[in-house]
Amino acid sequence: MGHASRIRRMRKALIACLIVAAGLSVGIVRPAQTQDKDQTLTCTAAALRAVQPLPKLRYKCRPDVNEYDDAILKWPERLSALNAVIAQLKNLTQPSWWQADVVDLNACTLKKRVGKLTKEEQQRFRDDYFLNLLGNDDAKLVIVEDPCYQHGYSGSVLFLLSRNGPSTFVTTAYDGYFSRIDNSVGFDWANLPGEQILEVSTGNNMPPAQENFYFLLDLKSHRIQPKKLFKNGNEFTNKIDSEMMMSSDEDLPEDAGQIMVIKDHKLAPTFNTYMEDDEGKIEADGKKFMKTTFRWNGHFYEKVQ
Repeated sequence: MGHASRIRRMRKALIACLIVAAGLSVGIVRPAQTQDKDQTLTCTAAALRAVQPLPKLRYKCRPDVNEYDDAILKWPERLSALNAVIAQLKNLTQPSWWQADVVDLNACTLKKRVGKLTKEEQQRFRDDYFLNLLGNDDAKLVIVEDPCYQHGYSGSVLFLLSRNGPSTFVTTAYDGYFSRIDNSVGFDWANLPGEQILEVSTGNNMPPAQENFYFLLDLKSHRIQPKKLFKNGNEFTNKIDSEMMMSSDEDLPEDAGQIMVIKDHKLAPTFNTYMEDDEGKIEADGKKFMKTTFRWNGHFYEKVQ
């Protein structure tokens, strides 16, 4: 399958997922780890042996507090529980776990025994099974659900893990994330000399939009830190966002459904974002959108004037 047709297919899949009414259980495409719909997933013996239990965030919800109250994020008991989760994540040092394909690990977590997933299990895996582990051999993204904050909208904390020999390092990528879309978090990476750029992508549907965050993994120190890839005015940031056009019109740009900073594990020379604007030249969904193009100059992305 060619790259252009693959992008069109992923955009259509994403549009199909997001076009449902708010609050329904839907999914989002993960470009780096999307499986062919006809591919049979299997829990291998090696992956089953490598599976490790992931920690849960445990603390008591206070009565008469709205779950959308941001003050929850600073509760002392929650911060203490977060520290306990981080301590458990640091114990994920097993080489077999790090080397196993995360798709295989997730398949084993669902099936719990060696063998191919049944049609029903595969359907569940693709449609509504909560995937809390993404990543590659060098970095893992662990999604930990929050029992009190935005629990009705998949409230969670996103952690990035990296390993250096017997030690696992933990970086909090996003504390207090939530979305109306189930399995709305994705992971990808770009390979550079001596380092990787890690992409954590998120999606929402009110309004339909994508927000991505970028981090630098130094392959020598194995430390992860935010990577301010984008110049916005006089400031630099590690975050980029774009609104999504939900129309299925084939005349729309191929990237109308997702931010395409990383292609085939490489940084794209250019990419576009889209924002609703009355002066925009792109029409979709009864709205007008303005396109902004960013170009890589060897150090960061800046807007093309």
